[in-house]
Amino acid sequence: NRLANEPNDLEGWRLLALSHLSQRNLDLAQHAFEQVHRLDPTDIGATLSLIDVLVTQNNGHITPVSDVLVQEVLQQDPNNTLALWFAYLSAKQYRDINKIKELESKIELSLPSNDIISQQIQQQLNRYK
Repeated sequence: NRLANEPNDLEGWRLLALSHLSQRNLDLAQHAFEQVHRLDPTDIGATLSLIDVLVTQNNGHITPVSDVLVQEVLQQDPNNTLALWFAYLSAKQYRDINKIKELESKIELSLPSNDIISQQIQQQLNRYK
């Protein structure tokens, strides 16, 4: 109710988005993350969460909206591993061989060493190759 009266409350939308996400209410989380993105398009974490929700809702497929959001993140942070991963999934989905190879290299270079998430991403890359 408070957000209906204060639609520009960035922190309120952020908290609501995270709350819905933790409860797996993906449609509501999507709406709240969209509001966060509208209010602060430079919030990379919220944008990546929005992309993740959109991809999850679409059975692992990258949507055109997701593609645009991924490019926004990569413009802000060209070496963001998660954004690179989403771009890689998009390239795989659209069978863009040149982009796949380019992104595989970028992802591998962006991974910190000896990090469990990095190891998981590397395993996923190996599985997709």
